[in-house]
Amino acid sequence: MTTLTADGLEILLDSLGLEVPISHFPDADVLNKPLDIGRSYLADIFCSLIECDQLVAYNSIQWPGDIYSGDFTIILPKLVPGSDPNILAFDLMKRVRDFFPILGPSRIGLS
Repeated sequence: MTTLTADGLEILLDSLGLEVPISHFPDADVLNKPLDIGRSYLADIFCSLIECDQLVAYNSIQWPGDIYSGDFTIILPKLVPGSDPNILAFDLMKRVRDFFPILGPSRIGLS
């Protein structure tokens, strides 16, 4: 199923069990770039895990080096300026594991 409108996209996302409405970011083109949908949801997740601005969270999520892998890179110093990236990385890995219980410690780099 495809859609050409924001309303149609939200109906589709809702049918998949995703939270709607999707957050709007100035640089996101969710109707033409599907990875922007993922970036938008991921930015919301980061905002729920740590206190940060939504736009800062969105901008800290970088496109994958290989678009076929779909992996995003999170630039931690952009996410929380002035924080120690090593401490923040470890803290976020623990919080992500708690946020997504299906991810075991070995899946996110914790042993």
